[in-house]
Amino acid sequence: MIPIHRSLKKARRPLLQVYDGEGVNAGTFADVVTALQPLESELATRGTPYLAGSSPGMVDYMIWPWLERLPVLAQVGGSEFTLPQDKCAHIIKYSALMKEDPAVKEYLLTPEQHAEHVKRRREGLLTAYDV
Repeated sequence: MIPIHRSLKKARRPLLQVYDGEGVNAGTFADVVTALQPLESELATRGTPYLAGSSPGMVDYMIWPWLERLPVLAQVGGSEFTLPQDKCAHIIKYSALMKEDPAVKEYLLTPEQHAEHVKRRREGLLTAYDV
């Protein structure tokens, strides 16, 4: 089995391409979905709401920033780049739970805020990080 952090590393490249202005396409989106499968399997196998168990732990908080950014693919590229329920059901549920965690909720950025950041970053604006 591929360690989760290594599989998520493969999902970062397509996400960073979006942030750097290269956009998203079917190939890069497929790469993201494929890279997420070890996490999907792990969540299904554990049978707990979080990787750390019944409540979020360090591992959950460490990977959350990358999962928080996934919806920007659909914001920037269109609804066809929304995580597919049939391949990412556990990740979708996990993400919804993480969004309700007090520590995450306090700093959560919406997909719209991430998309605004991408827009400003593409334009080279110094205010790109003021979202």
